Amino acid sequence: MPDILIQGRDGFFSAYRAPARSGKGPGIVLIQEIFGVNRVMREIADWLAGENYTVICPDLFWRQEPGIQLNEFTQPEWDKAFQLYQGFNEAKGVEDIEAAIRFLRGDAAATGKVGAIGYCLGGKLAYLSATRTDADCAVGYYGVGIEKNLSEAGNIKRPLMLHIAKGDKFVPPEAQGQVHAALDGNSKVTIYDYEGCDHAFARRGGDHYNQQAADLANARTLAFFKRHLGAVAALAPKPAAPKPAAAPKPAAPAAKSAAKPAAKPKAAAKKPAAKAKRAALKRKAAKKPKAKKPAKRKATRKRGRR
Repeated sequence: MPDILIQGRDGFFSAYRAPARSGKGPGIVLIQEIFGVNRVMREIADWLAGENYTVICPDLFWRQEPGIQLNEFTQPEWDKAFQLYQGFNEAKGVEDIEAAIRFLRGDAAATGKVGAIGYCLGGKLAYLSATRTDADCAVGYYGVGIEKNLSEAGNIKRPLMLHIAKGDKFVPPEAQGQVHAALDGNSKVTIYDYEGCDHAFARRGGDHYNQQAADLANARTLAFFKRHLGAVAALAPKPAAPKPAAAPKPAAPAAKSAAKPAAKPKAAAKKPAAKAKRAALKRKAAKKPKAKKPAKRKATRKRGRR
């Protein structure tokens, strides 16, 4: 899928766009990890598009360095990712998410409803999307630093779901306890804890990927989006448009319908009549006098004179 440009308060920035499988569906803003809009983010966008959501994943590091696509497998790229994370302005990032939400509300491939979902850094920004934007709902996976902004919890007016890895080395138990203490009583917030899981347990191919936990979290996320963004109507094929009903034919008279089976015997009755006709022709031909054949001449041998 091609990248697009979105106009924000401070200028244009790029975003990966994956339209809904059917051509139209609820919108979702996918919020990046510290590695930028990389392969992992693009695959998540494609997965959600396959579930019939129109997804855009904005480049939130564009003010520092546009087009960042890093991975977690080499130390230099880890160092680069943390450098960008440390220089990242969260308030400006939320402004870009707001711009992405506005873009999706007017996207012809979206229905007007827009949710947000984020991972790692994006997990915290999903929380801030719930407190600072008009997103219809938000989901955060192992968000780092949410405990620093719990004073904003009273601003949550729309549904929020958080997935927390109990063994997350970036979110210690104390921070997790603070999040639960501040949010467990909020009827708009649902929190799931994943025992034995570390940070990025849903990052396919990552060191801490846990398929069982990832599948469970993803199923919960899809059910959450379906509930709050509207039913996903296009997973089944669209029914064909009904054809106009034809005018009813008048019922055939009973006598005609009864006579139909006799059609074959009628055809069969023609056979005896044909035989009788042929016999009559034979009799007629027999009455005619037979023409006499001319009598054969007897050959006479002429005797010559002696």
